[in-house]
Amino acid sequence: MAIKEQSVFEQSFLSTVHEWFMAHHDIFVVVRYSSMAGARQYFGFKDFGKFQAQLKNFPPQADVIVFRDKQFPLRGMVNDAFIRQALASIPDNTEASVAGIVQPPDASVYLWACDTHAELVETLQDLRGEYAAVGLYPPWHMPDNEKMISALVPLQDGTLKRGCYSLTLRSQANRLQSL
Repeated sequence: MAIKEQSVFEQSFLSTVHEWFMAHHDIFVVVRYSSMAGARQYFGFKDFGKFQAQLKNFPPQADVIVFRDKQFPLRGMVNDAFIRQALASIPDNTEASVAGIVQPPDASVYLWACDTHAELVETLQDLRGEYAAVGLYPPWHMPDNEKMISALVPLQDGTLKRGCYSLTLRSQANRLQSL
C-alpha cells in the first residue's frame, strides 16, 4: 500500500492544522531537512498566519511534522521550584525534552533531549533564570496519526518527492508502506 504524500500547501493539511490551532492555540512543529545528515529544526507557533508564512521558507522536500497536542506542558521561568516540578512530571530514565523558547513567539526553539533525571537537572540548571518548557520527547519519528500530521514541501515544479532523511522508525514505516 503506497503512502499518499501531501503538500504543506494542500487545503486538507492546512485545514487540519488550523483546526488544531483553534482548539489549542499552540502547536509544535518538527521540520526534517532532506540530504542534511538528519538535520531537524523545531518551532513553536501561536499564530496560524505565521505558521503558513513560515512554510514558504522551507526548502523543497522538507518534511513538516505538526503535533495536535501541547508537547511541553510544563512552562515557566527556570528556578528551583520549576526544576522540582519537572522532576515530578517526568519519570526518571524516560526520554524528555527541554525547549528553550526564543522570543518572540512563533519562532524556532532550541531543544535538548534528556534521558535521565540527572541530565534533566543539568540542562535546567544551565537555563536557570530563562523561560523554558519541559515534556516528553515529541514522537516525531512515528507515522502520522490522530495526534500528528506531516506534509512535504513540494519541488519547484509542484511535485512531491520524499527526501533522504536519517533512518528512523518514521522513514522505515513509510518505506514499508510503499512496498
